[in-house]
Amino acid sequence: KNISLKTLKIYIDFMDNAFEELFQKAKIKLQEDTSNENMGNILNELEVFFEDKIKKQRFSDFVANIGIFKEFSAAIANKDYALAYKITDENMMLKQTSEFEKLEEIYHQTFENAKNLLINQSQESLNKANILLKPFINIASKKDSISNLLRNTSKFIQAESLAKNKHFGEYFRLAESFKEIQNTKTYKKILALGEQIIATINELESEG
Repeated sequence: KNISLKTLKIYIDFMDNAFEELFQKAKIKLQEDTSNENMGNILNELEVFFEDKIKKQRFSDFVANIGIFKEFSAAIANKDYALAYKITDENMMLKQTSEFEKLEEIYHQTFENAKNLLINQSQESLNKANILLKPFINIASKKDSISNLLRNTSKFIQAESLAKNKHFGEYFRLAESFKEIQNTKTYKKILALGEQIIATINELESEG
């Protein structure tokens, strides 16, 4: 978890070599057994490498046409997001794939677009926002966030304003009291900014 150590060549080379070895073994195992149980075991072995998006994508591309992964990819391609999330709920290992990241990105982008529409606070904007959110409204993991957005638009607008003006202390206090803000792209971007600052501090400290 030490960000500075992860930049060392010896660490990068070790992770690259270890992944290649385990990935090749995983391919052989999957040729013999494509069951969900076997796939789950392989995912658990490789999960530590998926912080690297290139490695995660390589694995996702390989399994895209195997069993439940094929059904999941097809549901996303057909924009049947309710089915895609249903398949995920029944096969939690799918959450470790790049395809699930794409699905979540589709939802978060839709949520952001709806939020931006609601800032106008008109009936027409509300109708458009409802149409945008309709594919996700009955998905258990999204229902509360969508309901909160529609009922508490003012809090989201306030949060966006605080973030834009870099009032991060007030922003995080608001996010703590109204936790739905923590599910937004803005919140994740600010967290990422904090991690970058910490990484820079660690690097400067290591250089004295």
